[in-house]
Amino acid sequence: SVGHRYLQKMSTMWKLLSRDSYAIYLIHLPIVFLVQYIMLDWQISIFFKFLIGCVVSIGASLAISHFIVTRYPRVSTVGIVVLFSIGLVVL
Repeated sequence: SVGHRYLQKMSTMWKLLSRDSYAIYLIHLPIVFLVQYIMLDWQISIFFKFLIGCVVSIGASLAISHFIVTRYPRVSTVGIVVLFSIGLVVL
């Protein structure tokens, strides 16, 4: 099958995603909340809000996970708790 043929190989991107998957999982929710809150009063199509939200939240989650969490694990633990708390306050 196509998936088996192309997704079976471990590329650099797959290694990065598998190594940082838990951090990305924890980080993405507060970022999604924050992005949605910022776009709340924007007068654009819901499709564009969804597209912007996806791109920003995925990009920010990957960047934070790769550049902060893996380099500074102790600081990142506190940061994840703070981001999650901000997400809960926004709700």
